[in-house]
Amino acid sequence: MLNQSSPESGDVEPVEHTSAATAPPVRITGLGAAAADRVIALLPPGRFSPAGLVELKARIDAYAADLVAEAMRIAEWHQADAVSAPYVRQASAYLVVRARNRKLALLGSLGAVVLGTAFPSFLEVTWGKDVSVTQVMVSAMLGIAGSLLVALQFVKE
Repeated sequence: MLNQSSPESGDVEPVEHTSAATAPPVRITGLGAAAADRVIALLPPGRFSPAGLVELKARIDAYAADLVAEAMRIAEWHQADAVSAPYVRQASAYLVVRARNRKLALLGSLGAVVLGTAFPSFLEVTWGKDVSVTQVMVSAMLGIAGSLLVALQFVKE
């Protein structure tokens, strides 16, 4: 059962979700509390400090709220009346991939920008314009660095 309580009732930030079908936003908190309690009950005693247990509960609750919000967003995008199991699986996969590859995607984007800055100089050489040796060397280094960053993103994904 969803705990749709006010922000004062828990330590976790509520997730606000507005549906096109329902006008008022739904504030979702405490989704992972029961799941977190079940996980903690299975842990050997003393493995987590009290602060660690609080953080674990908060992270599980935040993931559960994000999962619900993302599954609802996907269902709305598909114009579905209800959130089905494939939408929940897709939302879960997206949340895991998104969190894991954020830095890698940033590196790939940076590499594409750096690679893009090298192309104008190479085009000038191709068109027969006069360019300095320094400009060609800097463009070559930028091109190599950008290519490596883009390739790193492709290899790691």
